[in-house]
Amino acid sequence: TACLATDWATKARDQRSILSNKAAALRDEVDFHSRTIAEMHSRFNEARSRQQTLSAQSDRASVYDSAVGAKDSSQAEDVEFKIALNELSSKQELDVNAALEELKRRMDKS
Repeated sequence: TACLATDWATKARDQRSILSNKAAALRDEVDFHSRTIAEMHSRFNEARSRQQTLSAQSDRASVYDSAVGAKDSSQAEDVEFKIALNELSSKQELDVNAALEELKRRMDKS
């Protein structure tokens, strides 16, 4: 029976070693996938930021082109206001109340 106990103890140690190695391999795999996901998330955010920047630049360019082709000063002023709104919206969220007050002020001038 002592020989049998020794055999089972040896097998238990071997199994423990195998399971420890397996656990380490799984931790390495989790770390690898975590780094991969973090990199993908970072690259996605960079791409989204570039897209928003390009979109804002495109919007400003089209509004500027409209300003250049404006027929009178009030139309040009309206286009200048749109340019200012586009620049603000590309940098921060639009303050709706401030934009409304600016529109009211411009309407009072007309």
